[in-house]
Amino acid sequence: MSTVHQASIVAQFTRTADAFASAPQFTDLETLNLLLKVTRATPQDDSLDVACGAGVVAVHFASVVRHATGIDLTPAMLNKARERQVKAGLINLTWDEGDVANLPYPDGKFSVVTSRFAIHHMINPESVFEEIFRVCKIGGRIAICDISLPNDPDAAAAFNRIESQNDPSHAKALMESEWQTLFNRSALSDMSITRYQLAFPLRKMLQASFVPEDQAQEIEREVRNQISEGSLRFCAALKADRCMFLYPIAVMSAMKIATDET
Repeated sequence: MSTVHQASIVAQFTRTADAFASAPQFTDLETLNLLLKVTRATPQDDSLDVACGAGVVAVHFASVVRHATGIDLTPAMLNKARERQVKAGLINLTWDEGDVANLPYPDGKFSVVTSRFAIHHMINPESVFEEIFRVCKIGGRIAICDISLPNDPDAAAAFNRIESQNDPSHAKALMESEWQTLFNRSALSDMSITRYQLAFPLRKMLQASFVPEDQAQEIEREVRNQISEGSLRFCAALKADRCMFLYPIAVMSAMKIATDET
């Protein structure tokens, strides 16, 4: 990951740390429990959450697993994670600051590796996925929860253009076929996919990202026009004339298997 893009990520998530730590869309117990379910986490597991942000996933896993680790690039996010740990009264957690494209852990250290709402910030998602795969032990499970766009390049391009205006640290949301390619590149089996949708009022979302008002108005006009044209049909809608931005989310899980090389 380039140092320029790293700086963009740190700047954006330093400003939005409070919002990410408390937003109901990110702290919803049903979706957190879905990650526990697909990874089959137990008290015998050691888990890692990659790009852990405010620690929501790692703390939730720590309530079940033997030990949970979270790693993130943004110190402000890790401070929120530590605050969440204290409130939860848990001691079986470790927080590391670092580049998720170069994880500071040995091969096969963790039996569960997760990453939620993070890969779309990565310029090179392949390298991050390879690191996630590397630090997962054979027989362990990987779970990625992220934006997964329908296989429509034009609509995906429209989504990514709008999201980049909302969040300058956004790199690219992958289409379903691109996610499948990532998982197929590695020695994984028993894959499962569960889908759901996150909905945000567009103007509130832009305010939370500190988008200037004149730019927010321009973005809303563009989104409304594209809703009319149908080019944002799967990720934006009008509800009582309020513009809603919709994120198609996929929870993709698989087990790491042995190969002839291992």
